[in-house]
Amino acid sequence: MKRLMSWMCMVLLVSCLFAGCSGSTKDTTAAGSTAADTTTAEEGSTDAAGGSEKSIADIKVGVSFSQLAQERLLYEKELMEAYAKEKGFTLYVQGADGDEATQMSQCENLVAKGIDVLVLHPVNGYTASEIVKMAHEADVKVLIYDTLVLDCDLDFYVSFDLVECGRTYAQYCVDQVPSGNYLVLNGDATWYATAAQKQGIYEVLQPYIDDGSINVIAYYNCEGFNTDVAMGYTESALTANQNAIDAIVCIYDGMSQGAIAALEEQGMAGTVPITGQDAELAACQRIVEGTQSMTVYKPVSKLAKLAMDAALSLAQGQMPESNGTTNNGYGDIPSYFPDFHIVTKENMYDTVIADGFHTEAEIYANIPEDQWPSKQ
Repeated sequence: MKRLMSWMCMVLLVSCLFAGCSGSTKDTTAAGSTAADTTTAEEGSTDAAGGSEKSIADIKVGVSFSQLAQERLLYEKELMEAYAKEKGFTLYVQGADGDEATQMSQCENLVAKGIDVLVLHPVNGYTASEIVKMAHEADVKVLIYDTLVLDCDLDFYVSFDLVECGRTYAQYCVDQVPSGNYLVLNGDATWYATAAQKQGIYEVLQPYIDDGSINVIAYYNCEGFNTDVAMGYTESALTANQNAIDAIVCIYDGMSQGAIAALEEQGMAGTVPITGQDAELAACQRIVEGTQSMTVYKPVSKLAKLAMDAALSLAQGQMPESNGTTNNGYGDIPSYFPDFHIVTKENMYDTVIADGFHTEAEIYANIPEDQWPSKQ
């Protein structure tokens, strides 16, 4: 009997051990493992370690824009908010009015709300690493949006190819005016985008500069991408060179507006090729009216959705889909770069109008309706 009781106790002990092993387990994914899976996670799916992913309804995403005064950025904010409502996750959005200290304070507040991911559009890409560090210390993932943050560890980057944008402005001008005096109006020096676009601009212009075909009479970084600043710099360049400017490489539509105002004062608007970026409504109007030559249309509806989908993936412990990497001085950051398009008077209908970014009536508002191309 004693031997039988001992045997039964042993069976009971082994059974308990097996029962304990067959219970639910926690996610045991190693912190240092590589993210080979680039598929965006679906709600309720299971991660590679067998753990249950966070429900989309429980995810909180914070977005900090450098500012919301630009037409494009305000539109992206609205797109993100609509997408969050559609998908069912919580979204907090802040605009920093171009002030670094304000952005840090706002990001601290977002982290305090318990966000899973911070989507950061930095005021200053050279100093915003402190924001990234703060968020990571709170175990919050950081996705950089549109313009890069340098010299820090980042989780993901969503942007257009800014170097290629620079090449595009410059190549357009070279195609129109392969020789002569060029004015270059670049963006705020605190933005990585400015340095990236300068690289692209000079990759195209440098051979022409070297052989003497093109003379860059002035290069300016326009503080705050400000219209009046761009106008003042253009006025200075016109005065210093007796109005001898043959092309203006400009990286933003708001700055193009200022440069064109300076040209108008000299009766030169429409005679000097000038580029822009963002396909703002006023810029599209200037293009069909003949005072601005082109703009770069970046489908921001796609960019905003990509950022939100990437944030959801990061919140669920997954690596978002990427199509490249970007080196920010710290390392190669997984990135996604959607396509962008040149917009001219000739293809306005095939780009911004076809995409519903602006309507025909909006763009041609200052032109008699019987002269609209669709009425011809």
